[in-house]
Amino acid sequence: MAEGSGSVRLLNPPEMRYTVVRPPIFNPQCCNFLSRAVKVLSVQLLVSVRDIAEADAAIAGNADIIDVKEPSRGSLGMASLETITAIVSRCCRLHTAPRCSAALGELHEWLSNSELFQALAPGFANAHLDFLKVGLSNARLMSDWQAAWMDFRAHFPSTVQWVAVAYADADRAGSPPVAEILEAAAGTGCRVLLLDTFLKDTTTLFNWASPEELSSIRQRCSDVGMRLALAGRLGLQHLPQIQGIAPDLLAVRGAVCAGADRSKTVCQSMVQGLRSAMHRNTPVSVTAGGSAPAATDVWQSQRG
Repeated sequence: MAEGSGSVRLLNPPEMRYTVVRPPIFNPQCCNFLSRAVKVLSVQLLVSVRDIAEADAAIAGNADIIDVKEPSRGSLGMASLETITAIVSRCCRLHTAPRCSAALGELHEWLSNSELFQALAPGFANAHLDFLKVGLSNARLMSDWQAAWMDFRAHFPSTVQWVAVAYADADRAGSPPVAEILEAAAGTGCRVLLLDTFLKDTTTLFNWASPEELSSIRQRCSDVGMRLALAGRLGLQHLPQIQGIAPDLLAVRGAVCAGADRSKTVCQSMVQGLRSAMHRNTPVSVTAGGSAPAATDVWQSQRG
């Protein structure tokens, strides 16, 4: 079992040997792959950056997705809108543009400052982001966190894909349980579940959820047509466990920063090293009834 009383629990975990790949609703060209079973998928790399220099380093290191955040403000600390827009603009000018996402901090922070909400939310209309995410720490104190979450999301461009964030250390975060967030996300149009840790201390995701629990979450996400991203101080040493779980995405910052310190600077060589190690350790997909699209194809097809 995972540590702590906030360990993850599943709703009706399925007992299936293979993962069913469901194409995203916005990618009809992949529909012929529906219900083809694959044993493993390639894992993509998301790197969180705080400025253009770090974005350049992550891009040069071949990161698949550039995520904008301010690490000094917490697990999902929001960077300034100017920083977010500048980094996305830089990415969009590239011949092969990486996907772009942004962290928006915690939902309760927005709800407690209506002036900030009204001032900033409209600015995202021209940010041209692919994904947005907001944390649900302290959401247990809300009378109806799901309604508040949906109302918040409605203030942002409808073209943005929402990433549901579940904290494995839910008790420390005061957030809803992982299983509850997963089911709410599946029922409200989210296409990605990010499993992360709220407090950035010496613990990692695997201190709060076992590989077996994470594999069950992976299966449940597949069953409801969602992608799974793993974060929480994960790095090179965790690749064998990550490979066994076969998420769609590995999200990192500290693992590619100088001294493995998330407060330091993202290094191109460390991004490149992690990316290369991921490719060396990713098995070839085994399919039933034909070949399935690689994870890269699925994510990249969302742009446009």
